[in-house]
Amino acid sequence: MKRLGICFGISGLLLGAACSSDPAPATGGSAGSGGSAATTAGNSAGGSASGSPGAGTGGMVTAGSAGKGGGGGAGGGGTAGAAGTAGAGGTAGTAGTGGAGGAGACETKLGKAIKFAGAPVVDMLAGDLGADTTFGDTARTIELWAKFAGASSWTAEQSIIELGKPAGADHVWGIDMSGRNGAAGVFGPYTNGVSDNNGTNAPPQFPSAVDVGWLHLSWSYKGAGGDLVFTVNGDVLPTQVPAPGFSLKTSPGYVLLGASQNFGNGGWDGTMDEVRIWNVYRTPAEIKANMKVVQKANAAGLVAYYRFSEGTGTFTDDESKKATHRLSACAAAGGACPAANGAAPTWVDSDIPGPFTCAP
Repeated sequence: MKRLGICFGISGLLLGAACSSDPAPATGGSAGSGGSAATTAGNSAGGSASGSPGAGTGGMVTAGSAGKGGGGGAGGGGTAGAAGTAGAGGTAGTAGTGGAGGAGACETKLGKAIKFAGAPVVDMLAGDLGADTTFGDTARTIELWAKFAGASSWTAEQSIIELGKPAGADHVWGIDMSGRNGAAGVFGPYTNGVSDNNGTNAPPQFPSAVDVGWLHLSWSYKGAGGDLVFTVNGDVLPTQVPAPGFSLKTSPGYVLLGASQNFGNGGWDGTMDEVRIWNVYRTPAEIKANMKVVQKANAAGLVAYYRFSEGTGTFTDDESKKATHRLSACAAAGGACPAANGAAPTWVDSDIPGPFTCAP
């Protein structure tokens, strides 16, 4: 099949209750105060404390405000303060409200990335997300940061990422390489039939630059025969556009990093980080605006988000920590693995140029 190439070369707190005077001339003890929730930091839960009841002169115990938890995980809520006992002629104090758990802050330090050795070493990561990837002919986006080492990173038919099950034409979706056209590397984002981009016919987009270092890649489909869009660093590159009325049959489930189900199992040579798989179409503007924004694990449409934060071992989990989203080195051929690994990918420090920020 003749493919059109894409050339690219570039470098609670629970407040203590204040007692107020009742306008009636009642006398008696002081009002019971509401509970005070501890302020916490890091991943710890919001603190809890019960208010001690006491008599008051018409005092009203105010509701406690939310407890705050800083840092990683959300803090737990503070315990509600006990109601104050009514004093002589006074009104019983109301119970303090429990403090709400604090929201965790995202981690903008990139930490680790995954490095694939390339042929002849087979060192892919694979998994099966099942029905979490709807696909078929529906909208989707894959995006990631990829670090190109040089000519070996552009070897034709070596895939960086592929989704789907090889059950016939148009059942897989991915990004592979098509070699170099002079000084410019040629991308081949593909659907295995409908829109395969290969060869050296596309005009060079950045003919004077060097095709090594970190590049942000995205490959999006609007669904139901809509737009197919490939971007590098948020800029749209030309692709082979099929005739109107086409459809895809992309099978849900399989995710493969560093290789393909059908070709290029020798593996891609390079490093990747910040892999995001979406069940929605992300526009080029959204891609560019969020390339260096750490997403929330429950962001709308985000199926899986791999940041490779483990730093060691033979598997990686996505940010949702769903067991079914784990990607592992292939111990044997079968399922999502087209072949057995000869080695596990290598964990390296991620040095994508920053800074990164947190999604609001």
